[in-house]
Amino acid sequence: MTSSKHLPTASNSDEHAPSCFSSYRDLERFGSQLLQEAGRGSQQIANSVSALNGWRKIHGILPDATVGDEFGSAFDVRFLHYQDVLAERLATRTQKDRCEQLLWWRKTYESLIKQDTLPLKFASALSVAFAHARISKAALCRATGVSIPTINRWLSGNHLPESNSASLVTAVEEALGLPVGTLLRRLPLRRHSRYARSQEGKSQKRPTRYGERLHRNQSQLKEYALEPTARLRAQWLELATMKSDLSRPHATARNTWRLKPLHRTGIRMSWSMLVGGQICVTAGIQYAQIASYLGFLALPVDKGGFGLEKSQLDTLAWLVRSDYVKAFVEWQQRRADGILHNGLFTFLNTVRSHLRKETGFLWLHPELADTLTDAAGSGTMPVRSGEEWRACCEVAYQNLLAVSRRLRAAGKPERSRDPRECIHAILASPFPLKCLVQMLHAIESDPPPVSHRRDYTAWVRDVLLLKILVNHPLRASHFSVMTFRGPDPNLYRNAEGGWQLRFPPSDFKNQKGAANTLYEVSLHDSIGRWVNRYLSESRPYLIGADDCDYLFRPSVVGNRAQCPEDGTPMYEQNSQWSADCITIRVKHLTSRYGPDGACFGIQAFRHIIATDHLKRNPKDYVTVAQMLHDKLPTVMKEYVHLEVADGVRTIRLGIELAEKQIAAERGGDNMAP
Repeated sequence: MTSSKHLPTASNSDEHAPSCFSSYRDLERFGSQLLQEAGRGSQQIANSVSALNGWRKIHGILPDATVGDEFGSAFDVRFLHYQDVLAERLATRTQKDRCEQLLWWRKTYESLIKQDTLPLKFASALSVAFAHARISKAALCRATGVSIPTINRWLSGNHLPESNSASLVTAVEEALGLPVGTLLRRLPLRRHSRYARSQEGKSQKRPTRYGERLHRNQSQLKEYALEPTARLRAQWLELATMKSDLSRPHATARNTWRLKPLHRTGIRMSWSMLVGGQICVTAGIQYAQIASYLGFLALPVDKGGFGLEKSQLDTLAWLVRSDYVKAFVEWQQRRADGILHNGLFTFLNTVRSHLRKETGFLWLHPELADTLTDAAGSGTMPVRSGEEWRACCEVAYQNLLAVSRRLRAAGKPERSRDPRECIHAILASPFPLKCLVQMLHAIESDPPPVSHRRDYTAWVRDVLLLKILVNHPLRASHFSVMTFRGPDPNLYRNAEGGWQLRFPPSDFKNQKGAANTLYEVSLHDSIGRWVNRYLSESRPYLIGADDCDYLFRPSVVGNRAQCPEDGTPMYEQNSQWSADCITIRVKHLTSRYGPDGACFGIQAFRHIIATDHLKRNPKDYVTVAQMLHDKLPTVMKEYVHLEVADGVRTIRLGIELAEKQIAAERGGDNMAP
């Protein structure tokens, strides 16, 4: 079989193109000649012609009929029908060949109907246009933002622009004085031979400042968190059990950790989160911080630590050493390039909560004093009674409170990682939501052939996921736990046959705040059609489709197993497509289809949608809070920066009004009496 990856393209000279190209017979004759000149055998040519003739017959088109819109704007719909028919008649391997061959015929047709006189190959057309423009490469690069090495690769023909570089190619067309699309239409279709969605159109992810800093720190110092021992596990389980017990003395809804059943938890789980067969996300977050602190104590002095023996560090009692906690916070700030970030205060608050009088875990467990050794040297206070231990806890609490106050006096806390950094260009645009809709259209118009089952089913799933996300900016965990059948599903049909989306307050992380009411909305009919398509064409072929009621499923098997050193499972792993993996998938899609290769996840969608609304409806924070299912004060704090931009726009409107009045006055002065 002839793969379209190796099929020839129309020659630069068009000398073999029919003078009055119009019919399928003309297209067949011209394409066959191209294949023959490329050295294809008679059987290979016959197979390619068979693909074109099969296309005609399936759509009831005669050989002398004019090639029409079925190879134009209606191609996607016709191509899907073509694939459906092939699936009933041919083996999978033959289906793939026919689809690839037909895509080559369409590309050949498109090359013939272009009216410009440039060569048909991208590199050749660019070379001719560049020579005629009589400008230097440096001038071209200054005007377009494309680097000289990139221009050289494009001119050589050894490298074509990636699919997400359309804006750069358009800029080159403008700089060379070419009509829009002149060079773009000479690029290969995204749907190309041997469909490889994961390989084609890759973009170079632009690292964020946080990412660069994280990479630097990891290269200088690998994982340093203390590995848990049986003693540390037991202590942590006791702490987590106490903190999640609402019936304990002095317990309130605010200071009690929330438990969720495994099947409603979309994040990756670890042993530190498991409490009584349920998941406590807060426990996992806090343990990771404390394990890092204990590991820091074991680091050599030249790495910033204290060089303590790891065998003596596996106890929560080390939280009573406020001097060590303070040193760890300062070390973390240095690793963050001096940024006074919120994580420093979060850790200080965490430690203080476990030292607090009457309610803190350490304060309530004087026996922890026995687990402290003299490994810390002369700085360790000898503890002989429960009263002395509690006194140590109170002193440490006050010391850390003073540290926190000094840090706050030094400046306003900021984010270590700016979630808007990778989407600044989108947020700065006049219509941010338009960027998301354009990206969604690009993905929707790029379906793989149906015969490439895994790619096709993943594509249908991706389109549905992003359609729901753009219309209903939920968090990644909601997509992970979203069910469509079983008891009380999240996605269900209403009495009119439409689709409804419903989440209880317990599925929101801010359940104790704004998300204390039921979230229930109707899906637009355009989304409902994709739900039907996904459930019939895609989900049955995804991983674990028959084993669970979750709506979204992965297309490949990942490794989520987390086992201790002895190899025995710690718990029964849940079967969701994890929120982390969904976010990775969304980042993959945005990097390939987003504007200028911007790579962003689900949380960024929420920022873009909220910013777009506030740009069009200044200070309408109430609606944004409803859209995001969040607290009004939180939304106002998060997006108050937009008020500066609103003020600038107001000034600009005033300037424009003044200019109009001045122009009118000048016009009046020039009028004859």
